[in-house]
This record gives sequence, structure tokens and C-alpha cells, in this order.
Amino acid sequence: MLAVSYFMGLLTTYLLGNWLPVLSRDAGFNMSQAVLLDGMLRNLARNALDHTTPGGRVLIGCRQHGTALRIEVRDDGEGIPADKLATVFEPFFRLDAVRSDGLGLGLFIVKRAANCLGHRIEVRSALNRGSCFAILAQAADGAAIDTSMAEIADGITGTR
Repeated sequence: MLAVSYFMGLLTTYLLGNWLPVLSRDAGFNMSQAVLLDGMLRNLARNALDHTTPGGRVLIGCRQHGTALRIEVRDDGEGIPADKLATVFEPFFRLDAVRSDGLGLGLFIVKRAANCLGHRIEVRSALNRGSCFAILAQAADGAAIDTSMAEIADGITGTR
């Protein structure tokens, strides 16, 4: 978990330094706030790790999607049943109350933080194939978004 925490700190720092100034509220556009964004990403990463089987994979990444920045947390875990997708953001919701250590507030907090920041949250999931949670932050009109993540990728090793 320490490696995930370290990576999340790097990702948040990179986003705030390179992409999120484009989202400045001073210019009349959506913005993001470091503490909320960091908390959102940590909650999504923790959920992905908790619901991925041993030996499974969790992928955290971001890319430009039209005029928005799309930050995704994907896993190849158990997935969420289709009839539960509408309720995962409700307070105290837990997919597996017996196995879960949490109170079921993580995704509720993510959704509320996204609403406060004017970001959109998307979720896709398939049973036994995994889930993908995405945060979409709208960029300023005509703003160039630097899509180079070389500063983060340098020095990180692992499966690619």
C-alpha cells in the first residue's frame, strides 16, 4: 500500500502542476483542489485493491478525452453486479459487508467531492472482469493539455 500511496502523491502533484492550472476557476472554468482530488484517487485505488483478487491488476492512468481530463482507476477484480451499479455511490453501501473493512463511505465521498469540484464520475463494470471508475474534469476552451507523463514514468518499474 505504501507504493500506491507514493504513486498517488506523485500523480496528484503532476496533475496539479501540469494539467489542473488549465482548469482554473479564476478563468471561469472548473478547477480541482489538491486535497479533494487526492482523497478521490486514494478512495478509488483502495477500493480497486480491496476488490481485486490476489495476483490481479489495478491500473491508474489519465488521458485527454476531448476537452476533458479523464483520470481512470481500473481493476480486473470481481466486478459490480449491474443491479448494484446505481447504488454504489450511496452512503454505507458495501458490496460484500462480510469481507469489507470499511463503512461504505468511500465512493459516497468520491461522488460528493466530484460534485463540489464540478467533475463527473463514470463507472463501468462487468462481473468477474473488473471495474473502471473515471473522474472527468473539463478543461478551459482551447486550452492545450500537456499529455506527457514522462516525469512520473521515470523511475517507476513494474509490469507494463
